[in-house]
Formats: sequence, structure tokens, C-alpha cells
Amino acid sequence: PAKMPLPRYLPELHGALSALDDHPFKRFGPCVGPFADEGVYMYAGAGANTTHTHIDPAENFLLVAAGTKRLQLFAPGDVERLYPWPAPSYHSSAVPPFADPAQPPADFPAFADARPVEVELREGDMLYLPAYWYHAVQGGDGFNVVLAWWAGLRPTKCDDAESTSFEPQRRTY
Repeated sequence: PAKMPLPRYLPELHGALSALDDHPFKRFGPCVGPFADEGVYMYAGAGANTTHTHIDPAENFLLVAAGTKRLQLFAPGDVERLYPWPAPSYHSSAVPPFADPAQPPADFPAFADARPVEVELREGDMLYLPAYWYHAVQGGDGFNVVLAWWAGLRPTKCDDAESTSFEPQRRTY
């Protein structure tokens, strides 16, 4: 997929999105840290494109503008089961994207205990993806576009996380 910072490559579209009353910067800004200087990124795919499993060091608000996207998400508690690499950033997982923990690849036995959450996003759906959650993304069969607003961590997020217990839940809608 192609990654484009809208202010640089499509400034008119970036301006139109920024002028909306109900976009993530305005709606969710108090929940996260400062939004990235680059503004909105656009990811475009030609169909069935798949990323490796990785983390982003930013909070993400993902809006599917065209097509569909499938995501496999892992909470930070699964990090040791994902065989992170390369040192020193450990931003990627050595486990192939969309692997099934019920049938872990032979080289990754601890992956059997991973607890992925899979979601499919359709045109118009938005997903909040917390910083440092491992994830893989796969485009639908046809053309697909995601708009992504990246933001830093709220200054107290780490302190808040230490005082709160959270167990991810798998939900069926």
C-alpha cells in the first residue's frame, strides 16, 4: 500500500478534512496527546495487500474511506508471544501476519498462547488503535483507502494504565 501524508501530497483534501466539525482532531483530541504535525495519512491499496505484524508508536484513528480492511490486533501483554524483532526497536513481529494461535507456526510455539482480536472494517467504519498494540492489516479484494490520524500519548496515559486493570474482550457484533 502507498502511505501519503495528506498535507504534502493532497493539501486540498487535508484542508477539507481539517475544516470538518466532526473529525478525530476535534472529537477525540482531549483523549490523546498532540496530533502529528503531518496531519492525516492516507493508505491506498489495490486489493489483498497485507502488512507485517508491527507496532506504531502513536495513537491511531483509522477511517476506512473506500473498500474494506481486516485487522489482527494484539494487546501489549502478548508481546512475548509475538517474537518481536529487530533489536533495538522491536517494532515488528517475526510471526507471519494473520497466523492462527490454534495452529502456531513451528518456529513460534509461544504464539499458541497469544490472544488476537480480529476485526473487519467496512467503508465508513473508524477504529481507535492504541499506541504500541501489535497489528497486521489486510486490504479487501478491491481498491481500498484508509485515512489515519496519528497522535502522541496523553501525558498521563502510562500512569493511568498502571492503576487500571484491563482484559481485552473478544466481541461478536
